[in-house]
Amino acid sequence: MADASASEHDGIRKVIEREMFRLRSTYGPEAVPVSSSTALAPLRAGALRGKVVLVTGGTKGLGREFACRAAAEGGARVVLGARGEDGVREVVREIEAAGGEATGLATDVTSWESQVALFDHAVKTYGQVDVVVANAGIFESGSFLDDTVDTEGKLTKPDLGTIDINVVGTLYTARLAFHHLRQRPESSPGLKALVILGSLTSFVATPGCPLYATSKHALLGLQRALHTESAAAGISVIFVASGPVPTDIFGPLRPMIETLPHIKLSDTVDAMLFAAASAAGEEQLGGCTLATDTAGIFRIPFVQAYRE
Repeated sequence: MADASASEHDGIRKVIEREMFRLRSTYGPEAVPVSSSTALAPLRAGALRGKVVLVTGGTKGLGREFACRAAAEGGARVVLGARGEDGVREVVREIEAAGGEATGLATDVTSWESQVALFDHAVKTYGQVDVVVANAGIFESGSFLDDTVDTEGKLTKPDLGTIDINVVGTLYTARLAFHHLRQRPESSPGLKALVILGSLTSFVATPGCPLYATSKHALLGLQRALHTESAAAGISVIFVASGPVPTDIFGPLRPMIETLPHIKLSDTVDAMLFAAASAAGEEQLGGCTLATDTAGIFRIPFVQAYRE
């Protein structure tokens, strides 16, 4: 993927333009528009104030913006997990400089032990976990369909790093989230949420990135399956499907992504904040998908989403 030619990039861009921006019309009236003021209402009402919000991949792109706004605008106590220790310290300092509370730990989401340590750090620091945002992810690793051979002429094993981080890492995060949210003290009722970051790629065929597309389809399936298990535990499980926002996750494809019709990073972060805070409000979003495209945020309820 990284070595794709300019013509291949142009072909990918055209397919993305055609496919990515028609999900809203596919669901018609079932796709309910969500204004920014509606999305931010639970946050502004104090739903996250004092709550412990754990975010994986919280030092770059969407994760960083979400973490900073959850602390600054929502009053959340943020726990960051990301690969680079320097990046974690930098975002913690940024949040604290703005008057918020934050802590963090260098975390490899593909390591069960590393994620266990992150959740343990959250509980040791703040006593519990209220919201988990499974945000860590990468784009395409390697070139899945390229025929590369070893010194003996045998086909080499494909690089499945995208699956390891996006799928295995999120499975670990979700498993730990359910454990800690169910173990929360009875003296501390209220908000319990797991937010899973997906993509519009979760719903459509996207060329040139079979591993990334597979991973995002898998995460939609995970959210739907967990929703059926979450009611008894009082946990809201919400999927955020962002359209392509030009962040560093796309690597060498970022310039091409920047040529697409504009999707606001702030819309996707608003959707993430809505997902994180809404479980404490009257409007329950558990099981739904909050998607973003050029027209903003829209919601696909669970039953309708399941009928696709």
